[in-house]
Amino acid sequence: MAAAAKAAPAAPMPPPIPPEPPPEMMTATVARGRTVVLAGRSHGPGTVLELSVDDHAHLLAAGFLVDPRVPLLVPGIGPMFTGATNGIVRPQ
Repeated sequence: MAAAAKAAPAAPMPPPIPPEPPPEMMTATVARGRTVVLAGRSHGPGTVLELSVDDHAHLLAAGFLVDPRVPLLVPGIGPMFTGATNGIVRPQ
């Protein structure tokens, strides 16, 4: 009866699972006319954000971030077209 009361030896514990390394982060700027919601907070055009590499790739492909490889177009004063000029281009 004493032998039955003995507990079986405990099984060895599996090794602990190491924590995942933090994702690599990238700095990005929100594109003109776009808003990015990050952690429940809205970030408008021109805001600089810290994003994971995956989020950066998806938002860049969708046009929500400024692409650093594309030159920024600055709007300027151009020719004015009106019906009164009969198609004549007059610079302003």
